[in-house]
Amino acid sequence: MDVNQRGEYLAKLAKVRAYLDSNGDSAAILGRRDNFSWITSGGNNTVVSSSELGFGFLVIKMEQVYLVAHRMDAQRIYDDELLGTEIELVSLAWHEATKEATAIALAGKGSLVSDFPLLGAREDQEAITSLHYPLSDREIELAKSLASDSERIIRKVADQLDPGMSEREAANMLAGDYSRAGIAIEVLLVGGIERLSRYRHPVPSAQPLGSTVLLHPAVVRGGIHANITRMVQLGAPLSAELEDKYRLLCQLQATTLQMCLPGREFSEIFRRRRELLEEGGYPDEWENHFPGGPTGYVLARGDWGAKAGLRVSDGQLFDWFITVTGAKVEELTVTHQGRREILSQAGHWPTKPFTAEGLTLDVPWILER
Repeated sequence: MDVNQRGEYLAKLAKVRAYLDSNGDSAAILGRRDNFSWITSGGNNTVVSSSELGFGFLVIKMEQVYLVAHRMDAQRIYDDELLGTEIELVSLAWHEATKEATAIALAGKGSLVSDFPLLGAREDQEAITSLHYPLSDREIELAKSLASDSERIIRKVADQLDPGMSEREAANMLAGDYSRAGIAIEVLLVGGIERLSRYRHPVPSAQPLGSTVLLHPAVVRGGIHANITRMVQLGAPLSAELEDKYRLLCQLQATTLQMCLPGREFSEIFRRRRELLEEGGYPDEWENHFPGGPTGYVLARGDWGAKAGLRVSDGQLFDWFITVTGAKVEELTVTHQGRREILSQAGHWPTKPFTAEGLTLDVPWILER
């Protein structure tokens, strides 16, 4: 860890211990990749990227912290991610014991909390995710840099699209450019005109793009996520129907971010969005996709936007899923120290201004080519 990461690690460790103390717990067991990245400010305990669980678990007690991992992973994780800390390495032979049983044993007696289902512990991933916020100024700047790089790559690929190109070809172009930039992809959706009107999640297929294209890369660098959706119109004029839908969604984006004030319940934002969808002629569309919510070290808390009792925090990044059938607006946004802005609007894409209750935002518009 560098000096910044170590300082953040100590502050985050104190937050976990304060949480344990307030709940009467004696230890926390963190196994998820996103929570490992959060507490280490970008560390990586991943081997199998398709799993939410990492290959090294942290056992956090009031006086000690352990890293539990099998020998094929333990030293790599410790050397690359945890040097400079007082974390004790517990390295297991693959045939000796499981990480789960060892973590429970190290945690000892008392009430235990975990961020994944674990026999002998109470799972509370929601509360642990809440500890992520506020993100530091440094982390928010990292998010802004990633979002800018992501927008630049999306624009580069969008400028090369052709109606006869397949969805898979477009996806491969995105994947190659992100890989060359050292950015990993967590989700990659590409929808052409045929599939976009039927599916909210158009996994790339052999179908040709046609005249209207949706591009959605959800990417991560240094543990921080930037999930962006953009639409491109190729050759044919933009239809009045799509323009009207997109204008409504951009207004929803502005309204949503205007309401993202620290202390406001997410459920209040959700209710206002439902009202605007109904006023716009789409009363049932809210049922067809998660509303979205906080992001950052987590890919996205997609259901938080509809949950009562959960509140907006300062220093929080958001991934709002703003969508009706055939159109979607999705940007990386932030509430931080009095400002609310679209971090993924970095000057590489056409925009239009939208105003909500005095907040005016330049929201990325459909790219027409």
